Amino acid sequence: MPNLLIRLCLLALILLQYGIVERANAAAPEVGACRQIPAGRDSDDRRVALVVGNAAYRHGLPALANPTNDASAVARTLSRLGFEVFLITDASDRQLQACLTRASERMSHAAIGLFYYSGHGIQVDDENYLVAVNARARDLGTGFVPVQPIVDEIQRRAAATLVFLDACRNNPLARRGLEGLSVSTGRGIQVVSSKAPIPKPASPQAHGLMVAYSTSPNSVAVDGDGDLSPFTDAFIHKVLSPGYSIQRVMSEVTSAVGEQTTWAQTPWMKSSLTSELKLDGEQTLEAARAVSQNWANLSLKLLWTHEGRQAALVAALKGLPADPSEATLKAFPDAYLAVFSAMHASLSKLPVNGLPYGDIRGDQVAVFRMLENGASSLELWSRSRQVLLRPVTEYPANEAHGARFSPDGTLLLSYGNGTVAGWDVATGVKRFETTVAHEAAGGLLGQRKWVFDVGFSPDGRFFYATATDKKILQILDARTGDVVEAFDSAGFAPIADVTQSPTVKYIGNDRLLLLLSSGQQPERPVIATYELKEHRLILIDHVPARSVMHFGYDPAGRYVALTVMPDNGFSGQADFMVWDIRSRKRILSAKGLVMDVSFDPTGRFMLASAGTSSTVYDLSDGKETSLAAIPSGFRAMPGYIASSTGLSPVAMPTGPWFSWDLPSGRALVDLAFSTLSPEQQARVARDRVSYIGND
Repeated sequence: MPNLLIRLCLLALILLQYGIVERANAAAPEVGACRQIPAGRDSDDRRVALVVGNAAYRHGLPALANPTNDASAVARTLSRLGFEVFLITDASDRQLQACLTRASERMSHAAIGLFYYSGHGIQVDDENYLVAVNARARDLGTGFVPVQPIVDEIQRRAAATLVFLDACRNNPLARRGLEGLSVSTGRGIQVVSSKAPIPKPASPQAHGLMVAYSTSPNSVAVDGDGDLSPFTDAFIHKVLSPGYSIQRVMSEVTSAVGEQTTWAQTPWMKSSLTSELKLDGEQTLEAARAVSQNWANLSLKLLWTHEGRQAALVAALKGLPADPSEATLKAFPDAYLAVFSAMHASLSKLPVNGLPYGDIRGDQVAVFRMLENGASSLELWSRSRQVLLRPVTEYPANEAHGARFSPDGTLLLSYGNGTVAGWDVATGVKRFETTVAHEAAGGLLGQRKWVFDVGFSPDGRFFYATATDKKILQILDARTGDVVEAFDSAGFAPIADVTQSPTVKYIGNDRLLLLLSSGQQPERPVIATYELKEHRLILIDHVPARSVMHFGYDPAGRYVALTVMPDNGFSGQADFMVWDIRSRKRILSAKGLVMDVSFDPTGRFMLASAGTSSTVYDLSDGKETSLAAIPSGFRAMPGYIASSTGLSPVAMPTGPWFSWDLPSGRALVDLAFSTLSPEQQARVARDRVSYIGND
């Protein structure tokens, strides 16, 4: 009896061990076996792939670290994408050909036929070969599988053919002294072309051929430090991106491999595909919006760099689906805003350095160019031609402050060192020069006379000047430069204890908008208007903060907008507030550091910009809304001049908005696309967002 129990236990142990071995063998790919892996999910079209990984070379050829892992990872990924996969690793030439025969039979009438190879590859007499594991250096009839017949066979059967060749290492046979064996694209794969018969018009080939190489011609790929090659690692991650076409996938793979290898390896692709192939289907609308937001943010950032408008347009248009309807534009408001901003941006590039503060009027730009001795030269430049029209005047070091064109562009004011000068734009002749700061300033300015700001009335007959003087605000005649009215601190005493120059804006020919401040804390800034004809000061409101970071206004005289800092200074979050001037009530309060506001000509909508982000408000209810819903245009960002040393702001002479001749909505998007080069249009078409249900 004990002997029987011992025999039964030994038998059970043997069976158990046999089962474990069988399960282990089933889990690992069998060397040289052609495994058929079913599609991991249903697909609207039939897809078949042959994946090969050769690493364990037998006859003195160097073994490779990654191909077996590469092939297994690619096979799993393609199965997830709805491919029926045939996988073979460490295959001889006969085993590879037999697996190709099985796979190609399944590729008949398939929508996509795919071939992925990782391993050695060489070129012999202008013919490209995959190197099987049984290859011998001195027997070219054994172990070498030509590439072109594989491509032709797949093309003959499938509508679209995708070929991926991660076979670009050094020629493994070169050291054997065999002449004629070379490395065409690194590991020896030359550019594969289509040799399939030209289809008849009645049965056109739907999509064509794409061949992707893991590195560019005449370059060598690297194995990397991980279990997968850099090319395969990038491919299996990028190809699973919903909504990405295979063209875009390969663009992303190229970037990823280049960055991972410090651009020692750059994948390369040749394609005759005639339409986009999206292996992982479409994105959801929510996912597409997230991608669109990223493109919009990039576009607005590009507007602030030397990349300029065209680069910004490319990024913005990628954030919109193809053929967008008006409803689509409302669904992707940030990307539409980015297109709008790029089309309306006033960014001028000039070949000068050191731009303090200037102005733009039509094609003319007034800028201060820094001279070698530290002085500033005020000059007129052409925006379109980027040429100097004429020098205007010079200021000693640290004395130039700004320039401003009159509304009709015939007069240019320059100010600094306590004076304001008026120049005839057509002739360059000085019309007048007026001293508006008679007394030396104290505090942060030291003992300097200073003009802070100037601004014209809408009709151009008068201009204001604020300065370090007892007369902190002066109104001057634009024809003669004579002072016609002056204000000191006592003039504002009924509503505010003013100890410094006010911030002033014209909101009509005879009306000023004022921000009155005191250097004595805890006094709060005051918003007020002044009727020039009636000599009447009207209080709007006390600002609920000590520090004002931004002062914006509606030139029609309806609204004033302020960005204020909390009493604890920059350690707190900024607040953005808007007042209705007529009702003297605050109508909007929001969090955020707004640095530019624009009002549409109707006075109903406002665009609040904070660097690279913007928000549109409907002032009838104070709520956020979509720019796509607004029939009239905004100036989406302030005018800027790009120089060799950076960007400098310039004043926009007609206030925070313009009446644009450009269209809006879908027509604006089409116009923006038409301004791109063919290469830029192709990039937009390849990368633009799409989603489920997007027509």
